[in-house]
Amino acid sequence: MAGVMDPPSPDFGDATVYRLARRVFFARFSRRITATGLDPEDALQEILLALTTKARSSGSRWDRDRGSLSNWMYTAMNGAVINLADK
Repeated sequence: MAGVMDPPSPDFGDATVYRLARRVFFARFSRRITATGLDPEDALQEILLALTTKARSSGSRWDRDRGSLSNWMYTAMNGAVINLADK
């Protein structure tokens, strides 16, 4: 649609967004990652890279009208954690 801009993607270089991503990850996924024998800090970096890629793709962008950024992060991280655990 002409004149309609895509919603902004979260900037994981921004300290506030990074802290939120870190908080979501350690609150929800660090035990699962540790149980697989992976280092949580390394896993977080891989997941943030995956989220950055996901945030830039038009079909997977966060839309504030559809939910909070932390919920989008949780959903995206869940898929990334499953992928890491399956490696």
